[in-house]
Amino acid sequence: MGLLGEKLMKKQIFNNFEEYWSYARFFTVHQRDILLSNLPTEQRQYLMKSYMDGGWEDLVMRNELDAMLDIVREDTSLDLLQIRCQVLLRKKKIVLEKSQWDYIQDVFCRFKQSHIQYIFGGVVAENRSRDTVLLVKE
Repeated sequence: MGLLGEKLMKKQIFNNFEEYWSYARFFTVHQRDILLSNLPTEQRQYLMKSYMDGGWEDLVMRNELDAMLDIVREDTSLDLLQIRCQVLLRKKKIVLEKSQWDYIQDVFCRFKQSHIQYIFGGVVAENRSRDTVLLVKE
């Protein structure tokens, strides 16, 4: 292969994570996984380095968490951010069914604590009875 062919083979498909995200942000997680897994290893590594160096993790995780908050709101009619504000600002105690709290914990268990801090930070659940929990200020 000549010099021109080698340069074409080494050309980055995406110059950095920002460029990748401008295309991929509208894809499902599954579609993004397919796109990333089909990139050459060298280009995937470069893209992930750009992701980490550029501080994109916080933005991507916040968007994903916001989507999860919407799902929880649709499934349970609970606005977790409003509940957190009620507990922290008004020192109000919120009672939830244990099954609701377990569902919420299952939804967010795969995320790092640092990412879910804005949803649950400063709030703890105390068992009130066998069927209920009490959310109180930490």
